[in-house]
Parts: sequence; structure tokens; C-alpha cells
Amino acid sequence: MKKLIYKVLSLFRIKDIIILESFPTYTDNAKAIYNYLILNNYNEKYKIIWFCDNKCRVKLFDKNVKILKVWKNVNKLSFLGYFKYFHYLKNAKYIIFCNRGIYKINPKSIRLFLNHGILLKKVSDLQMVSPNVDYTICPSEYFKPIYEEQLHLKKDKILVLGTPRNDTFKPYKKEPKKFTFIDKEYQKIIFWLPTFRSHRDKERVDSHYEFPLGIPVIYDMHSLELIDKLLKKKNILLLLKMHPAQDMSKVKNINLENIKLITDNDLLDNQVSLYEFLFYVDSVLTDYSGIYYDALLLDKFISFTIDDFELYSKERGFVFPNPKEIMAGMKIVNLDDLIRFINDLSSNKDEYIENRKNVRKKLFDGMNTNSCEKIIEFLKM
Repeated sequence: MKKLIYKVLSLFRIKDIIILESFPTYTDNAKAIYNYLILNNYNEKYKIIWFCDNKCRVKLFDKNVKILKVWKNVNKLSFLGYFKYFHYLKNAKYIIFCNRGIYKINPKSIRLFLNHGILLKKVSDLQMVSPNVDYTICPSEYFKPIYEEQLHLKKDKILVLGTPRNDTFKPYKKEPKKFTFIDKEYQKIIFWLPTFRSHRDKERVDSHYEFPLGIPVIYDMHSLELIDKLLKKKNILLLLKMHPAQDMSKVKNINLENIKLITDNDLLDNQVSLYEFLFYVDSVLTDYSGIYYDALLLDKFISFTIDDFELYSKERGFVFPNPKEIMAGMKIVNLDDLIRFINDLSSNKDEYIENRKNVRKKLFDGMNTNSCEKIIEFLKM
């Protein structure tokens, strides 16, 4: 029956329709592709449809562009959304997605998985993308065998075409810009981006390590206040942004004088993407998140909170045999380490410049630039 339905659907003529998806909507690699399409007037030829959920607040006013709310939440189609979803899928020429596994229903469609971060943690046990995807991209030749193993895809489906969201790094100019969540001038700004441990859908837990405040290293309010006082003394702002997939019920409401919790909506309201905002910070503090690679390419002062490293290695794991060799920066396992990191940043003591340079060369030597252009050319748009 499935084969019969598929054969019937293949009789439909595909149209000049591009479906895009990311979570949150209009972010990440899909946003970079979209901006390239608009900049180069591809929306004159193609109708561009963003698939999103009913919480989406994005508004786009470009010609032939539509925001379509097909999901009730992260991955469940609404009743009306199902028909809209089906209508555009059977007609779409290109399906380009970052997060949700959008299946094509017309064999003539081309389905491209952009991923939403370069791999550091293992995903081989997750169905990140179905084997019948037409193509996925990876940043460099070094990562190709890793993607082949982790995504369970054949080599000919893995295109070494760079990372679209990093295209903006080369031409991007850091212009004077005010943000509503930055209230004054600071000596330094730290952007803290922990990866998620407990998924908001409750079905996935990557680490059962107990974080009383929902964040690494800082385990009680007294310690949090101590760090806040140090940051105030050094005139440093720490902006904490949780992963969009994180179960926020485990995260306390953290909002002190020099420690602020911000969200994707804050970035959206200030008309800046997560990756563009990296230009406005002095240091990136993370753990096992793919944001590390973006910070590495920008040569930011990077440090890692790894207090749950042993448990995380057992429960989720990494794509490298020795991930600490790849993580170019200070390893923070306790409050004293965090204090040392802040002091080093304040005094411009950066001991990892050469380390970052060597890791960058190892991982990204020969990395494609102009990724968006190369992807569009490959797809023959």
C-alpha cells in the first residue's frame, strides 16, 4: 500500500516551491540559506515556505514567502496543519531542513538535511535523519567519515560544502548596536551556552547528573551570588542562554545584577541571530555544544564546563576518542575554576591561542567558504 501511494504521488508534477525548517524558526543554517535566496532574488522564481509550530513569532515580508504553522508543538501536526503540510510536500521541489525530520512524499523532491550544529557529541543512536534523505552537508573532509558513521549515511550523500551559518563570519561587520538585555558598557561580556541535558519533550536525557540550579558548576544560590559579585567587581556581564531543547522546569529563574538569563525571543526582538551575536561578546562559555565550533572559527576566548564529563561520556558520548584534545580552552570542573576563568578573562590572560589555532587547522583545513552559494549551485536552483 505504501509503495502504491508513493507511486501515485510520484505522478504529481513538482512546482517551484522551497520548504525551509529550523528550530527555532528562521535561525541557524536554514536562515543563512534563506537570506542568500532573498539577497539573490530566488524568491522571484520560487515560492518559499517556512514550516513552523504555533509558537512561532517570526514575521517575514519578502515576496513569495510564507510562514506556515503546521505543528501544534515540536513534532506533532495539528489537524489543519496536516493538510497544509501534505499539500506543500507533494508539490515541493526542495525540502531543506535543520531539525525536524521532514519526509518527502513526492520522489521528485530533493531533500537536504543541513543539521543544526557540527558534531561533537554522539548521535549515532538517534534517528537524526532517515537513510532516504537525498543529501546532507558537513563542514570539512575531516568530518566526513564522522558524519557517515554518526548519521548512518553513504558517502555519496554527504556533501563537503561547509556550514551556511558561518558564511556570515567573513563579511560580517560588527556595527555599533544596542541590545535591550545589555544595560550599560562592560569591560567584557561572557556568553554562556550550555547544551541540553534533559529534553523538553521528556523522552531524551543525555546526562542524569544533578544540577540543583539547572546549570553546570554553580550548585547553590550562595555560589551564584558570589560569582555575580566577582563579575560586578570586574565589570563583566555574563549572559546565560539555555539550549532551546532544554527542559526549563529544571532551570531556576536566574536574573542577578551581572548575570542575566536571555532567550531566543530576546535575540529575535533585538534583530540579531545567535551566531551574529557572537561578534558582540568577548568569551564563549559552553560544554559539549556545537556552538563551540562557531566560537573556535571566530577565535573567541573559549572555556568549557565539564563537571559531568564522566557521566556524559557514558550516557551520551562523543564522536572523538579523546574529546578533551579537541576542546581548545580551559576545562572548568568547579567554582574555583570558574573564578580563575573570570579573572583570566578580565586580565586578558589567554593561554589557549595556539591550542585554538592548531585545532582549527586540524578540523577545518580546506573548509569551504561561500557555503550557501555552493549549496544552491549543487541543487541547480
